[in-house]
Amino acid sequence: MCHFQIKDQNENNLKSSTLMNNYTFQSTETPQQSPPIRRYDSVNWVSTSFKTRAKVWWLDLMALVPAFRRMKNYHNGKNHGIPMCRVAPGMVKIPERKGSWILNFLLPSFHQSNYTEPTNKEVEIVTTPEMYVYVKPYKGWLNEDATQAQLLFKSLGMSSDVTPHWAVAYSSRLWLL
Repeated sequence: MCHFQIKDQNENNLKSSTLMNNYTFQSTETPQQSPPIRRYDSVNWVSTSFKTRAKVWWLDLMALVPAFRRMKNYHNGKNHGIPMCRVAPGMVKIPERKGSWILNFLLPSFHQSNYTEPTNKEVEIVTTPEMYVYVKPYKGWLNEDATQAQLLFKSLGMSSDVTPHWAVAYSSRLWLL
């Protein structure tokens, strides 16, 4: 899993962003640089949001199960009848406004330019732009995401309440189930 913040090449300030697997990667990291900065191409994600009253999104199974079910249904063909495999990474956007979260799964490479629109109004295709990101990799459980985000923010000299930010998992597609 990783937490990170984006450094927009068109602006001097930092913005939050995401990390993508199997797409163009150029490390601008130097031996003294920590955390590393990476560049990622623009990609498409299948996305759905969910609301929770829990302080941490992964504790609210009543909210998570329907969100995962919507994503599973999209991948199984409830998208005008075209089933597709699920791939890593999975990503959760941790927004500025607590209680509303966004779950995303990367579309397989074949479907990046040839995807089908979702039939469920609660599911959408989202495109992330080319971006530069600060990355804080770690191994562990989802309950460590807040701690790791705090460590990244501290290493960047940023306030620990910077939002939004993302938690990304590269492990099994069952990383949360």
